Amino acid sequence: MFIKEQTKKLSSLIFEQLIRAIDNYICLTEQTIDVNEASKVLGIKPDSVLKMIKRGKLIATKKEKMVIAKNI
Repeated sequence: MFIKEQTKKLSSLIFEQLIRAIDNYICLTEQTIDVNEASKVLGIKPDSVLKMIKRGKLIATKKEKMVIAKNI
């Protein structure tokens, strides 16, 4: 039987993995750009693009290198 704290941790883990799976699907089906190109388009540094990815502000996945969904 699960206690409330275990259920919260499990729900959080499931949610994180669902988001990752959706991001991967989007990046496989949409056009993508790399971090350097995204930084030029957005007018920010590549490190800032990576921070936005980490915070969930950009849809991205890692293929050979990190790629960002272009049209979303």
